[in-house]
Amino acid sequence: MWRSPDGAINLRLPPPEILVSRVDNDHSRVINRKTGVLRRVDVDLETRARQHAETNIRAEAIKKGILPLASENGEKKLADLLRTLGFERVRSVSSTRAPAVR
Repeated sequence: MWRSPDGAINLRLPPPEILVSRVDNDHSRVINRKTGVLRRVDVDLETRARQHAETNIRAEAIKKGILPLASENGEKKLADLLRTLGFERVRSVSSTRAPAVR
């Protein structure tokens, strides 16, 4: 954040990131786990299914545009805050880096 000679406050926010995407273990469960005579029990099946679900949740959120939306919302909220503090002109300056995904 810096002030321009014309008095405007300039904001440059870091790119948005997805920090966490989790499946709620308290509200999810395995409905049916059948094994046949020739198939052994897979103890890691539930873990892999949850990891797959979390990966898909993250990918779908990115596909639906959550990162640009987060950037817009962050800029708007900070600009609103600065205006309530008495700054009349607030300008968002886009970052040169692409949105980050972790």
